[in-house]
Amino acid sequence: MRKLNDLAVKIAELSDDDFVKLKAVIERKSSSSVSGITELVSQLDGFNLDRTVHSRESFAADYLKRNLRENSDISVFGQANIWWIGNSILGRKNGFIGSYGAVCKEHDLYSPIVVSTEQEQSKDNAEEESEDESEDHGMNMGGIS
Repeated sequence: MRKLNDLAVKIAELSDDDFVKLKAVIERKSSSSVSGITELVSQLDGFNLDRTVHSRESFAADYLKRNLRENSDISVFGQANIWWIGNSILGRKNGFIGSYGAVCKEHDLYSPIVVSTEQEQSKDNAEEESEDESEDHGMNMGGIS
């Protein structure tokens, strides 16, 4: 009973924004135990919530607006599968869209996604192998390249 009372005090001390963030995180984590929710309360600073976003499409549009240059025309993405773009970005950030908005842990929702050195090297190696294969392929077709 003491743990439940301690949790009630911690929740009562939360700001309105942090209370909504807690509800959003609980929704995703499906935590219902007193100890689980107490742990989430202590980790709230590590979560980012944007309450204005309620779909992957709107998240993708906001993300692109914030990460492209100031005068960029995002209408060029009009024919793209914007849902997929939003889903991919959220996946890379370990984020999700819930009833309370977009949430992710330990990442700014709108910070640019950067390629790590290992990923760059892997991509470079794959491109080199692809070039080597296409050169070999050209030789197999009578030396035309």
